Amino acid sequence: MTLHSFGRDVEFLVKGAPARWIVFCLVPLMVSHRELLARLLERIASDDRLASLYTVPLVSLLMLWRDTERDFPVQGAWRGIAGVACALGVVSGVLRATLFQGEWASVVEWAVVVFSLAAGFGLFYGWASLRSRMAAFSLLAFTAPPPEETVTFVEGLLQRGSADLAGYLISVLGVTYIREGMVFFLPGITVEVARECSGVRSAIALVIAAFVFGRLMMRTNASRLAVIVWAVPVAIIKNAIRIAVLATLAVWSSPDVLHGPLHQYGGLVFGGVAIPLFAPVVLSLLHNEGRRKNIQQVHVSTE
Repeated sequence: MTLHSFGRDVEFLVKGAPARWIVFCLVPLMVSHRELLARLLERIASDDRLASLYTVPLVSLLMLWRDTERDFPVQGAWRGIAGVACALGVVSGVLRATLFQGEWASVVEWAVVVFSLAAGFGLFYGWASLRSRMAAFSLLAFTAPPPEETVTFVEGLLQRGSADLAGYLISVLGVTYIREGMVFFLPGITVEVARECSGVRSAIALVIAAFVFGRLMMRTNASRLAVIVWAVPVAIIKNAIRIAVLATLAVWSSPDVLHGPLHQYGGLVFGGVAIPLFAPVVLSLLHNEGRRKNIQQVHVSTE
């Protein structure tokens, strides 16, 4: 990025559609829904499992920033609809105590906020620009965590999946054990796959990374969805490998491994396992997309 292009981007932000979107849509929505924002921040800050959600607004903002110099003209038919949707989002913040109730209230209210932000974006940028950035708003919608019961349910699924696969891997490594629920009785030690070891935090991070990667690298929505869905099995496999390696090392060397740096900070080490797990699926999808594109080009050239 040259100094000239950077200056042009800044001028566009100050004088163009971004300034109007921020002043007439973003700021009013954030002010009217300030209690929701405070509640979401408090929930994420108090729950270590949801720490990855902090990155979602930043990633969404970076995705919106792309091609900021492209100020698409607003289509007249959409101007009124988008303006009304944005205004209703602000009004819903004033009436939030009446409109949003129940355990899913925060999620629903945040969905209304994101929808209103998208509508305002379309109002000031135009429909074509909004359509090209729908992925950013879709990702932003996941900033609001679901109720605790739902998080606990998903955590339990990841915990059981990781424990089942870890047991298989421990057997493959030649270590005998007896299992009772989430507890493994190995020679000389006992290992419990607690809820804290479910890998839910890394699973959320992998899903976010898969979402962004799919948006940047894949051409079709089907391929992007496949990458996101595959992130869940990758999270389980990665976590199971971590459990199996730690348990096996504890048997072969010392039980202190279960309380050492590899256990405390092993997420960074075992995070690299996700790359070779993603690679075959990503390469296969890219190959299929390239072949489909070639077929379409041949079809067009023969017409």
